[in-house]
Amino acid sequence: MQKKFRLATINQPSSTSLDDELTMLNARLTQWCFLNAKADHAFECQKRFAETQLLDALKLLVKKQNEISTALRKFSLEIDNSRLDTILAFQASLLLQTSKNLELFKARYVAFASSLASTTTAMPISNALTGKLDQLSEEINICSTATTDLLKKWEESSLIHDVASSMQKLCINLKEEIQELNECNALLREISDVEIIETSLRIEKIEGSINL
Repeated sequence: MQKKFRLATINQPSSTSLDDELTMLNARLTQWCFLNAKADHAFECQKRFAETQLLDALKLLVKKQNEISTALRKFSLEIDNSRLDTILAFQASLLLQTSKNLELFKARYVAFASSLASTTTAMPISNALTGKLDQLSEEINICSTATTDLLKKWEESSLIHDVASSMQKLCINLKEEIQELNECNALLREISDVEIIETSLRIEKIEGSINL
């Protein structure tokens, strides 16, 4: 009995030391779990904060991108407007000059057609246009008025460019017609001179035959 009691007495400190160590390990494990949970919570908070900041930055970036795109479109439109104003001003000037000189063109053409039909037999023109330019004159005046209005207010850039291009072609065609008429006038003078010489030669030939 005394031996057993001594063994129990000897083993008691070892059992107490193991319990203390387990208790300490358990406390450390509990502390580690707590710290881990706290760190995980802090990480989630930082993650949500970072996501919020990134979202705000993305919204700001999209806003700035839209502002830049709007500014670029506005700048491009202003450049187009400036070029368009210059083009239309030039077209209006051409149309105004054409309108002012149209009556002179009409008078010269009528005189040319009349003289060509009455003075030459080598190149007669029976259906020459002698008095039908009033409609053309009216159309030119309408185009000039329309161009002036377009310079003041307009809506579609492409439409204005098309109108301006058509006006320019009209002015070019009229100038080419005037040049052709001037060339025809020169040709008419040459033909008249030849006919005068030919008539003189015929008269001389007839007179020579009579004298014989």
